[in-house]
Amino acid sequence: MADAIAHFGALAGTRAPAHAPALEFRQRLAALRMRYRGRSEVGVCHKIWDQPTMSVNGKHLISQVLRL
Repeated sequence: MADAIAHFGALAGTRAPAHAPALEFRQRLAALRMRYRGRSEVGVCHKIWDQPTMSVNGKHLISQVLRL
């Protein structure tokens, strides 16, 4: 997400204003990782559709958020 914020800021010609929110996102993410490091993982199956039943694999953004 932080990379996307920075990238869109560059595309929009607003690289400097995009820097602060991208940095804040990285810092908050690092703080969350430190806070919860060492905890046991919890198994999760996130259903995104029911007809047909669909879930996400471990490479999706949803999976990254759940891993965090």
